Amino acid sequence: MADIIKFNVIKAGLAAAEVPDVELVRHDEYGRPLYCYLLEYQHDGITFGLDFWAYTETDAQAHLLSMVAHLTYVGQKFAMVPA
Repeated sequence: MADIIKFNVIKAGLAAAEVPDVELVRHDEYGRPLYCYLLEYQHDGITFGLDFWAYTETDAQAHLLSMVAHLTYVGQKFAMVPA
């Protein structure tokens, strides 16, 4: 059985450093940092997660509100094109 990751415990342990791993920080075309945030939801008794990029925690929460109001199903992804 896989190990269970307790995000609240990890977050509490990392909060002192307040520096995310380098692969969890991007920069926009103006050099502003974007951070990776996680959403979590339940479906048929199973927990799923989505990650997305935002500038701040406040921005991430605003993104969530926009998703609740405007999220649309587009379809299955079949390929990734390198940037």
